[in-house]
Amino acid sequence: VRNIFIRTLRTGAIVTLVCLVLAYPYAYWLTVVSPRTRALLLVVVLIPFWTSLMVRTFAWQILLRDQGVINDFLAYVGIGRLPLYKNIVGVTIGIAHILLPFAVMPMYGTMSGIDRRLLLAAESLGAHPAVAFLRVYVPLSLPGVVAGITMVFVLSLGFFVTPQLLGSPTDSLISQYMYQRVDKLGETGFAGAIGFGLLWITLGILALANRVVRPDQAYVAGTAVQ
Repeated sequence: VRNIFIRTLRTGAIVTLVCLVLAYPYAYWLTVVSPRTRALLLVVVLIPFWTSLMVRTFAWQILLRDQGVINDFLAYVGIGRLPLYKNIVGVTIGIAHILLPFAVMPMYGTMSGIDRRLLLAAESLGAHPAVAFLRVYVPLSLPGVVAGITMVFVLSLGFFVTPQLLGSPTDSLISQYMYQRVDKLGETGFAGAIGFGLLWITLGILALANRVVRPDQAYVAGTAVQ
């Protein structure tokens, strides 16, 4: 059980990192484009909300399998076929695709409230644009970042369908293990105990996120000059 818990937490951390790397520049991009382009980009990121989770997972099955579209393309360009299906790589890709909007939207919500004149003020005082971005913009965007990655990490811990269809039994996560204990052995009490432990882990993560940054205070700081 300990190994499965560790594997689940590790997978959630990797998914969270992938979503952070993809969501932060995308959310920032949303704040600097025209309203028409922003609407189009928001539609693109919200499409997963309008599509069944089963449909998306089955689509990834077709794309990631050894003779799938992605591996056919990799073989065509000379990279070669990679093991993307029935392992933790496929599970990570599938979960990250589903949870990416949960990272983008909180980040965009915070970034859209940051007064960009603060960057201009920092640059007028001699700061390089990159330094101004890292020292001014990034700290003010942390509430959205923390909210987004916390939501992604917590949600990734309870995924069942995606790892069941894209992963392998040797890489099962905690939700699959709980299902097996109930379905095969009828151990509802044992599965409930595992679920209770997962609940405490989730509450601990939320409490830690709340101690790291308070979104209301940082949001006010980011919009003070208006």
